[in-house]
Amino acid sequence: MAKWVKPLSQVASKSAASRNLKDEEVVQALMAQAGVQDKVQKPTFLENLSAALGAFEWSDDALKALQEGQSLPEAVGNYLVDIPRTLAGVALGKRDWVDPDEGHGVELMKYLGIEEKVPQYIFGTLADIFEPSMAISSTIKGGSKLTKLGASFLDDVAKVGVKNPDEGVKIIAKTFGKEAGESAAKRLAANDDIMSIASDFMRKSGKSLGFVEDVAPGAYLGLSAESGRKIAEGTIPSYIAKLVDSPVTAPFEIGWDVAKKTGLSDTKLAKGLSKGLEKNVLDAFVYQKGLKGKGEGLEQFGSKISGINTASEYASGQKLRKLENFFNNLPKEQKQEFFEKGIADYVEIGGGLPQKTTVAEFVDTLKEAKLIVKSDYDEIMKRLDPVVAQTPFGDVPKLLKQKTAYGTNLLEDQLGYAYKFVPARLNAMSKQATKWNELLNEIGYKGNKVIETAKDVQRFRDAIKRSRLDEQSKEFYNRYIADIFEANLDIEGKRTALGLADLGPGYIRRSYNIKSVNDLPKDIKKNLISRQERMLPSLADLEVYNEFSPTKLELQTGARGLVNQISYKAGQDQAVKQTYDAYNSLIEQVKMGMMPDFAVKGMGDVPKTWEKTGVPMLDEAGILVNKDTWDVIKDSNKFLLGETDYNEVFKAFDKINSWWRGWTTAWTVKLPKGVNLPGLGNEIPLNPAYFVRNWMNNKMSMALYAGMNPAEIPTRMFQAKKVWNYLSKGAGGDEKIGNYTVKQIGDAFAQQGGLGGTNVEDILKSMGEYEGALGAVKGALGGGELAQKIEVSDKIAIFLDQKLKNIGDVKAMDKVRFALFDYSQLTDFELEKVKPLFAFYCVPDSAEILTRDGWKHYQDLEIKEEVLSYNRKKEVMEWTPLKGIATFEHDQELYEFANKRYSFMFTDEHKWVTKQYDKTEALKKANQLNTGDSLRVLAPYVSKGESILTPEQARLLGWCLTDSCIRTRKNIIRKDFLRVTLCQHPSKFLSEVKEIAGGKPSKPHPTSGTVYVPVLKERLEPIREYLLDRSKLPGLVTRLSKEALKAMFDAMYKADGTVSLRRGARDSMFFASQDKDKREIFRLIATLLGYRTSISKRGCYLSKRQYLKVAYNLKRKHYKGVVWCPQTDNETWVMRQNGFITITGNTWNRKNIESLFTTLVKDPKRVKMFDKIFKGFKQLADEQGTDIREILPDYLQGAYSIITGDKGQVGALYGFGTNIEAAGELFGRDLKESAQNLFGQLAPNIRIPLELVADFNFFKGKPISEDTSAYSMRNLPENAKELMGIQGTSFTTDDGKEVTTYKMNPTVKYMVENFRPATSMLKLFNIASDEGVDNEMFLDLLNYITGIRYQQYDTEYLRRQLENERYKQRMQMLMDEGYVSEYKNYYIPKEK
Repeated sequence: MAKWVKPLSQVASKSAASRNLKDEEVVQALMAQAGVQDKVQKPTFLENLSAALGAFEWSDDALKALQEGQSLPEAVGNYLVDIPRTLAGVALGKRDWVDPDEGHGVELMKYLGIEEKVPQYIFGTLADIFEPSMAISSTIKGGSKLTKLGASFLDDVAKVGVKNPDEGVKIIAKTFGKEAGESAAKRLAANDDIMSIASDFMRKSGKSLGFVEDVAPGAYLGLSAESGRKIAEGTIPSYIAKLVDSPVTAPFEIGWDVAKKTGLSDTKLAKGLSKGLEKNVLDAFVYQKGLKGKGEGLEQFGSKISGINTASEYASGQKLRKLENFFNNLPKEQKQEFFEKGIADYVEIGGGLPQKTTVAEFVDTLKEAKLIVKSDYDEIMKRLDPVVAQTPFGDVPKLLKQKTAYGTNLLEDQLGYAYKFVPARLNAMSKQATKWNELLNEIGYKGNKVIETAKDVQRFRDAIKRSRLDEQSKEFYNRYIADIFEANLDIEGKRTALGLADLGPGYIRRSYNIKSVNDLPKDIKKNLISRQERMLPSLADLEVYNEFSPTKLELQTGARGLVNQISYKAGQDQAVKQTYDAYNSLIEQVKMGMMPDFAVKGMGDVPKTWEKTGVPMLDEAGILVNKDTWDVIKDSNKFLLGETDYNEVFKAFDKINSWWRGWTTAWTVKLPKGVNLPGLGNEIPLNPAYFVRNWMNNKMSMALYAGMNPAEIPTRMFQAKKVWNYLSKGAGGDEKIGNYTVKQIGDAFAQQGGLGGTNVEDILKSMGEYEGALGAVKGALGGGELAQKIEVSDKIAIFLDQKLKNIGDVKAMDKVRFALFDYSQLTDFELEKVKPLFAFYCVPDSAEILTRDGWKHYQDLEIKEEVLSYNRKKEVMEWTPLKGIATFEHDQELYEFANKRYSFMFTDEHKWVTKQYDKTEALKKANQLNTGDSLRVLAPYVSKGESILTPEQARLLGWCLTDSCIRTRKNIIRKDFLRVTLCQHPSKFLSEVKEIAGGKPSKPHPTSGTVYVPVLKERLEPIREYLLDRSKLPGLVTRLSKEALKAMFDAMYKADGTVSLRRGARDSMFFASQDKDKREIFRLIATLLGYRTSISKRGCYLSKRQYLKVAYNLKRKHYKGVVWCPQTDNETWVMRQNGFITITGNTWNRKNIESLFTTLVKDPKRVKMFDKIFKGFKQLADEQGTDIREILPDYLQGAYSIITGDKGQVGALYGFGTNIEAAGELFGRDLKESAQNLFGQLAPNIRIPLELVADFNFFKGKPISEDTSAYSMRNLPENAKELMGIQGTSFTTDDGKEVTTYKMNPTVKYMVENFRPATSMLKLFNIASDEGVDNEMFLDLLNYITGIRYQQYDTEYLRRQLENERYKQRMQMLMDEGYVSEYKNYYIPKEK
């Protein structure tokens, strides 16, 4: 209870002495004295969006004018006054200035005498949608539009050119000239589609022919800026028009226009604001930012190159399906036989790869594999005789017999110590040759033993056909050896033209065991992934590596090994073909002046900074390019470059990325073979709501983002089904859709990357990879084909709609990606550079992050490399993959933490792991830190994987880096020479040094008494490379076990450590070294062991304190430059800035916002239309006014809902899951609510641990421990209830009704609710058991199938709840001000 504690003077004349806090007058008077007011809740994102879109509507003002009998000038005056008030309310979050239900068409219809609800809704909503402001449009930036003549030209090309492209070329030649016709023919030969070619020529020369005309920025009278009449710029009507059409960005444009007129635009401040507007507002939601604004041709070329990734995945998946069909019916024993045979040995030696490798190329592979260092490589290449260098390895045995003039071996003399690798490679080649010869003998092959031509391949096939092999073996050798020879010959010249290693018919990319790859040192792993063709081009080179390297590489065997090889080869071949064609087309576009940022050498003025691409075919054509542009494009295709990490290969083809995602979304149960349901096929979804909502959302996106006519969507879906049938079954390709055949649409869709790969896990199951229970489970579950069918059909519908509008293939696919959120586009171009849309959690560019290879600046990072982060649940530092990087230009103040020892900077929104007053930890933004907070600096460390060195080897390395004398020689013949002597005084640690070094100690030095102990050669071997090259030390330290780290730390500290007796402080550990490299290695070890370190001129101090007090150390400091932040699953990382090492927070973004805000800027009427349709539903309830809306729960105010009922009971249908609502799910009323929403949107594997640690369900907005109701599980069998700890309690209500409540452990409930199959089964139980209970069965079924929810509310109950909540808030405010206090009563229970 609360009581009044301060003197109350003159509360009200009639109740001056009242102390009743239930008395409204008393409370109001107290609040006035205390200077506090009721907290007015800010509008939700959806309410703000609706208000902004409806700020210019007339229906509410017209209704008010009719009801109050206002004159026309009065009505117009009210209308004009409401506009700025509403927009200001949106900007400032003022609920009383915002009418969230702006637009009152339904009420207007009531006033006009329309009584039936349905007509009220239909006509009222139409009145809101088609009010006068819809006749005004604007465009923010200039553009162009087709004239009737231009549209007619495209129609002519489509009518004849789609069926016969050569005829289309003739029309282009006739229209644009002979040179244009020749260029178009070459592009057609490079597989460009005729409509894209025609559109390019129109874009270049169409204006002079009257095909295209400009659309200037500004306001227009008309539904579209492309068809309306322009309103004069700089006039009040033009400003109103801009605001009506684009309330999000128009205020910025109008302000800039006014600034130009008044001269303010020339000021430095104004120019900075203009640049910021362009960069951070108008361009913030544009796809392909790296190519943005440089011309449509360049953006389309970027899209084409990017789309090759997905097209390559599709080709790979198709090959896998054929592999599956082949293995499906093989006996288990024969499957195993084929797995053991492998194909790499046969293909490589049969294609002559290891034999044709020259001596020079072999030395190059040794360098790439780090078996020799670069300086040695350079010296060897200088020494190599040109004839020897170009000698193929097949002829090396002859070379071994040659002698120098001095009688020494010629090859050994020229290779020096690298000669030792030669015998190992010859031996490996011999093993391969034996295996190949056995196969040739078995099939009776008599031709060339090395396959070099198409004739050789045919002879090999003929021998297989004539052999006595069983049919399955014949098919295996034909498909997976002969086919690869043939494919390699087909792309041989193309690989050379693209600058890839041309390894001839014998090339096949191998598959390695994932663990062995992950255990490699970082630099070697990087070379293996990105440059395998140079590092280990053949299995013979692999055997050399394994013999001489301390780390070993194992081949992936079995089904996974074969799948990996076949799928990657097919994908890369497709990438080579399509990229080769794309570059040929690019050459023609550049020659014709169609490609910005590209030029042909010698043609016109070319900027001096432009350079060659490095691609042989482009360089030979004289192509020069802006380097920044080429950097965006060149590395976009991972298949082409070979940059697919073996750890990610399967994920690249798998449309359902993980078991978790499958269980919670798209998994299905397979029906018996031969049983098919209409529209579903052979699968029944476990979670039908996912499919229904996905289907509905995609249809909304078609109209909202793809610009499709809603009336035509059913037709396009019917046509898309035909294209899907062709793509999935190969049937119906000749059927016509407009000017196209189904086959033309399907092939173009696949080639532009509309289809991804296949579910590899399904393939592996068919090939016998899974046995027993796991295989049975996988056999019963569908792999997501139904989800893929729905998603792909919707993409086809958009692509088809664009094609029927005479749009080229690339541009059509861009529209598909924009409308249906192709998340892969973030990674294809600029995942490392894409800006988060609403988060600025950054640090200056001087800050470094700790990776497996040591400290790195953001420019040097690679996505997916491991970085050190902090797991808040486990309270340990651990290695996690880097998911992304965000960078920003920054020119304003930052926070600076500065004291005598540390100085580091960060943005206001940057997050820190802080210790709270209750000893718990939380991520806290910088602007929320206070003096009592403590920052988590370090934590215990968890090592990962096997240690490169043993503890004893690490201890020896520690001594060698500190108290030692190291001698090396640079002569190449004795490059391996290394001598290390440890130095130690007998009074210190001489016995330990003697034991660890192993050599014979010297006599004590006569002056210093120091003893010198040589390190035995065999003990130096494991640490040799780290002593010769200190740059490798960070990569070693991060791969040591905890025990090895402690041993190395102990040795280094014993050598150079001491205890510092600082005045006024406790004893402090100190490492004395002015050698920066040595000091930083020691600090890195100390960091991993949980020591906080600080630098001094003489070395560094160490402390075990893991927290740093904020106190009064925060200051403000201006900073101009780049700020950046990484993304990790743990939302944390380990940073070094100005020498200070600490744990800190990170950032992330969400792509769904992009399409909504881009559409808001370009075509807000589409968003407005959908908004008004739902708002019309909300007005359908009788007698429902502002009071009802205000008492509804928060989640209904922030969502689209249909409200029905009367004064006493109100019902709400909600949970439609629209894309507009999805944006609203991220933006809350304030920072706290937004943060809560953002956490709720995290992936389950991140969100669930966080929620459990925080004891807070972000979706429900309440503690997990308080959510004990088990009502949703009321119909489970009794034994299931008992197993889950569900307890029921029955009681009789006042009206005699028997009611049972159910309770359970809240954590168990939380885990069950996060496991979708369980919740789906619960819904089915309730549907089957609740028949006749207040329509609950129907409502459960509705939710299960569609995801839509229905909830009924007692309005009086809601009002009481609202009043109670308001009372509590008021009392809390008055208590905070000292006007009210609280006490509790004691009482005797009745039973006593």
